[in-house]
Amino acid sequence: MTSLVACPVLQEEAFRHSLQANAAESTSISGTPPPLLIFVSFSLGQKALLNLARDAKVWGGVLVLRGFKDGSHKKTALALEEIIAKSGVGFSVDPELFSLFNITSVPTFVLAKPFPSQSAQTLLHDRMSGHVSLSYVLETFAKQGDLKTEAKALLKENSSKKWTLQRDVTR
Repeated sequence: MTSLVACPVLQEEAFRHSLQANAAESTSISGTPPPLLIFVSFSLGQKALLNLARDAKVWGGVLVLRGFKDGSHKKTALALEEIIAKSGVGFSVDPELFSLFNITSVPTFVLAKPFPSQSAQTLLHDRMSGHVSLSYVLETFAKQGDLKTEAKALLKENSSKKWTLQRDVTR
């Protein structure tokens, strides 16, 4: 279920810059803990996107779309307006991240961490695809991922925040 992969040739600074520039409305990425990316598409439907956005808010994830709806920034903004208003989480549009992680299905969850290798910067990451909760993804990564320590830290750091936000959402 999890795919644990090292992805070659990505400079840490460029990776952080790309995420920060494209996810200004989303949770900021400081490098610690590593980025938690949720690759999505409009094909998932409004309800699924809203649920994933709420999960992203709880766990500090960044929602990533491959491109704009019908190639239009305006149509994309209109399609996401209600989700952003209800969840308080923005979306990043970044086709390069889809290519970098070879994303072929959505939703796909990626916990990533740059690390130095002999010739270049390499990106170590855990990934899982499917209609599951982000807490399930992190619990799975914490048990069997290459980034067990980072996943456990995210779980611990956000567990109290998770219950507070979920209680507020259900009211």
